[in-house]
Amino acid sequence: MEAWTCTTFLRRLAVEARDHLSDAVDELFGTCDTAHLDAVYLLPDGRLDIKSLSERHVPYRDEAASAEAALWAARRYDAIGPDGNPLDRSVLLLLGCAAADSLELPYGVAREILGILRDAAAALPADAAGVGEISVPVSIATKRAKDH
Repeated sequence: MEAWTCTTFLRRLAVEARDHLSDAVDELFGTCDTAHLDAVYLLPDGRLDIKSLSERHVPYRDEAASAEAALWAARRYDAIGPDGNPLDRSVLLLLGCAAADSLELPYGVAREILGILRDAAAALPADAAGVGEISVPVSIATKRAKDH
């Protein structure tokens, strides 16, 4: 009994438990740094490397890498704004939508992608559907985020 109540033992046990819990919270709710993916998914001239992004993202060989790529795509879509290259914006938005629909995303990632998809849907003019604009499946992303 004395070994179980030893403060040195209990302190090490508490630190180990804290570290495991902290890692789990970060994994579930933390933010994911995707800045390093600019070098992977952007061409030297700043345009999107669609082939590289598609190979990583589809067909979801590595779900963690796909989730990271989807988050990068959603953030990039948001960052380039409405005046960005229309082809790049379309690809980035489609990848974000595909991830929301088919990946088991960690909560923090799903929440961020969902926010960007909601903003994209809200920015569309009321008559945009069917006139060449992309309609965002926000209901799919909402369901995924609620499931997590």
